[in-house]
Order: sequence, then structure tokens, then C-alpha cells
Amino acid sequence: ARLLKGRDVHVSRLTLLLELAQAIIQQKRPDRAAPQLWHELASLASRILSEPGPVTAASFGNDAQVWQLTDTGLVVNDDGALRFALPLFEQHFGAHALTCGIVTMMEAAAPEAFPRWRYAVAFALSTSQPGQAEQNMLLLARTNPAVVSWTLNELAGNDHTTAASEWVGTSWSPRSGVTGTGQPGDPAIAEGQRLREALQALLDGFGACGSQLSRHRDGRLVQWGAQLLGDDWIALSEARDTLPPPDLVTVAGDPRDRPPLEWIRRTMFRIPRGPLGRWSWARNRLMQPLAELIQERRLPLPPDSPLASERQWILARRIMQAAGKPHGTVIPLADLRHAVDGMMETVDRSVHATWSGGGMRIDSHDIRWIHARFQRETGDQLTQPWPAPDQSHVGAQWLWQGYSPELSHAIMTEVLAAAVTGYRDLVAENFAAFGWALGLNSALPVQVEGTLIIPDDDTDGKHTSLHYQLKPAPPAGREAVSHVDLDLVTQPGTGRRGARIVAWPYDRRRNPFYLPVSHNTLPPTGQSRPATNLAYQWLAADLHALGWLTQAVAFYD
Repeated sequence: ARLLKGRDVHVSRLTLLLELAQAIIQQKRPDRAAPQLWHELASLASRILSEPGPVTAASFGNDAQVWQLTDTGLVVNDDGALRFALPLFEQHFGAHALTCGIVTMMEAAAPEAFPRWRYAVAFALSTSQPGQAEQNMLLLARTNPAVVSWTLNELAGNDHTTAASEWVGTSWSPRSGVTGTGQPGDPAIAEGQRLREALQALLDGFGACGSQLSRHRDGRLVQWGAQLLGDDWIALSEARDTLPPPDLVTVAGDPRDRPPLEWIRRTMFRIPRGPLGRWSWARNRLMQPLAELIQERRLPLPPDSPLASERQWILARRIMQAAGKPHGTVIPLADLRHAVDGMMETVDRSVHATWSGGGMRIDSHDIRWIHARFQRETGDQLTQPWPAPDQSHVGAQWLWQGYSPELSHAIMTEVLAAAVTGYRDLVAENFAAFGWALGLNSALPVQVEGTLIIPDDDTDGKHTSLHYQLKPAPPAGREAVSHVDLDLVTQPGTGRRGARIVAWPYDRRRNPFYLPVSHNTLPPTGQSRPATNLAYQWLAADLHALGWLTQAVAFYD
């Protein structure tokens, strides 16, 4: 239709869907439409998108009201249940429900509701006046950061890199000190405050990891320094240890001079003044530290998470390495405590301390975490979280070749169960507000089905593999335990590699962010944190689908 009208077809999916709905509705418009018809259609859309079951005609209104809707051709009465002729109309009139106040933006962005309302929210934002769109985005950011990122991608045509390229980091900062105290009339303060508000709103939607995504102290963003560079550029600096008030101060000086010690993370960039530009800026400012936390597998965890023991072992090994204390398959707790106590002294005296070397990195968050973790340890030594190899394999190329098929199968069954539980823990601790927009989280509880293939004669490891699928379990409570059903195959030609991906009817329309896939990989038996690697791999794929990571990452030790 766009081509026939001589129009450009290089538009976002959001634009195509929005124009498609409008074009069909214009063709189907009735000769005589009552003024309240649009309100009735919006009310029906809000109920269809909000209620778990069908919306019956009797519960919606009297016969005249129902006839008015079905006469448009947009609504179908299907044996007493009302539905739209196309699911697209649900989103189109759902947007009207949002703009006229039948449903609030915060209700549509709630953790369980957003997958059903996603295009209604995007349609409403794209057709709102700029001021109203900004206010709505502010509410959405504080309610659910997943909504902001996904919507920005839809508005930009799913281009993950466009907005990110607008951020330019530099190594310079203003030389001289504060020249203003944050008066609202100061243009630098006004621009800085506008950006800070967006960043803080997004941070409010994160869980425990939020304090690690931007410089905080005592739960608050540190003070910022702002400097305008002409009409289009701004330089922002973060104070090393200064807390508000005021939130921002103006600074001045020659940017070519050496920066003073009180300012860190000095950046300059073009001021994002376009529609929703500050939200792209804020999202992209958080993406790098989030990617680092994901890549280093350092997200906060609840104390009883099965991933916590793996993280403790990895940290303990790195701390002993940094302290120059060799160890074997066990680590003496007395030596480890002594090394951690010394690092804690540094942590207590500094804003943020880091240790690196030998390919490892430890920071203040790690030391505080393992120091608190020691309160749970009562023994004399720390052991690795998974069993040691039970057989020797001359010329082995892979870690798993040191394990018998039976032990490998037992370990992998526990690893897969721990990974699903660990994924749930990571989401609950850090991304609870993202809700069902995180695909695997929307499918929990799941049943893990798969096959571990270790042929008896596979001396070079070329035919050994792990196949598994995460299938939505039959309807159960969200807190139900996920189960693992893993076959062990030592003879070729057996097993269930061709099993169906989905074992239970699943509502893709209401949970569109869950994409069932079949995983085929080498068994991670023998790695120090196999459950952590799997849980983070699933989480990274979910965050990538929402635009919070530029790429889905696979993790290995």
C-alpha cells in the first residue's frame, strides 16, 4: 500500500502496524457511528488485554451495545465471547484506552501486563504530543525499564546501535572548580537536570544491581558537574565522593588541562534534544556497566541462591591469587579470611577499590559480598562446588573427559536445575520490574528435557554433546519448582534429540517475549561455574531482546 502511494517503505515495524490498523479501520468505518463507539471499542480492548479469560458479550453490555460493535466488522461475537477480528485492533484500540484514561500507563507497564499491552503503549507514545510523551515515559521508566528500552527500539526501527553511537566518551574534564551552585536558571544546570532525571527514573526500576550501574554513595547518585560547550554539546563529570545537595553544579575551565581529582567519568556528547532523546541517552549510559556486570557474572544474588556457591568459589580463587597464596582443590578459610580482611580495610577507606591482574578483576562490591558470605561458613576450608573428576583420561582435550558418563549425567542434571533456579534468583533480585518481558521468566516454571550424549568410543570428544530444551510446564503456580528430565546416551542412534520444543499449549500472544529454542552445546562438566554460565546465557538473551544488551552472549570458563 505504501509503494502504490509512492511512499518510502523504509520505516519501522511500529509505523507499519500503526498505519495498517488505521487504513483498515478507515475502509471499515460504518455509515452512522455513534459518538461513544470509539470509547466502547477502547473499553473492549482494555478488557481483552487485561483479563485472563474471554470477554463475554453478556458481561460487556446489552444487545444494542454488542450489535453496535459487531456491525463495524472490527469485532466478532464468537459463541458469546467478544474478540477483535484482528489482534492488531486490540493494540490499536488499547492505545485509545491509554490516551483517554480507561487504563493508566503504569497499569499497562506492570510486570505481568506489559507483554499484552506492548504495542498499545508504543502506539500511544508515538501519537502523543511531545510533552505528554515525555511525562508518560517518565512514569514508564520508574515502573518498568523494559518498556522504555523495547519501545525505543520499536520507535527507531529495532536499531540497537543508532542511539548508542550518540554517546562519545572522552578523557578530559574541566580544570577549575565549581562556579555555580545549581540555580535553575543556569542553562548547564537545566540540561544536566533533564538528563539526570531520566537516568534516575530508569535506575529506580532496577533492583539490587542499580547501585552498580551508576556512581552512587549511600543509595544516592553522586553530585554531577555540568559544562555547556557551545549550543549543542555538554560535558558531564561525576563527583568522586560528593553527594547532593545540590544535584548538579556548573564547572568551567580549559578541557585540555589535566582533570582535578574530585571529578571522574568525564564525558562529552551532543545534547539529546530530539523526541525522547534523553531516554535513549539514559538507556545507553547504563548499558555499558550492565553489560560488564553480565559479562563478569557479578550481579547481586540472594544468599541462598545455588549460584552463590559458584560465585564464592570463583572469588575465593581470585582473592588467593591476588594475595599470592597458592592452593589446591580446597582453600583454607583462615588464609582466605585473612586476605579478605586486608582488602576490607582498603574498601572501608575508599569510595571504590579495584584489584586486577592475571586476567581477573575484583572490586569493592565483590569484597563486601564475600565478607558477608563468611557469616554462613562454619568449616575450616572451602571446597569447590562440583565433584572432582572420577577417572583419568590420557590426552584429554576437554574438562568433561575426566568424568564418567554416569557422574557427568548426575552433575548435569543438578547443574540444569540449579541454572533455572539461579536464573529466577537473578531476575527476582535485579530485574523484578521487567516482569514477563524477560522471555524465560514469563515461562516459569519450566521443564528441562534433554539428552546427554557421551559415546563409549568417543576418545577425541567430537561426538559428545548436550541437547536440552526449556519447555513451559503444565499450568502451575509461579513459585512451582522446575524439573529436569535428562537422558544419558552412550550408544549412537538413541535418545530424544527430535523431541517437540513446546510440550504444553502456550499463549504466544500474551507472552510474546518467550521464544522456545533447542540448545545444543558441549557439556560444561568440570567448569567452576556451569550453572552460572547457563543462567547468565539465558538472561543475556532476554535482555538483548529488550535492547538492554547489544548482543546475546554465551558464557564459558
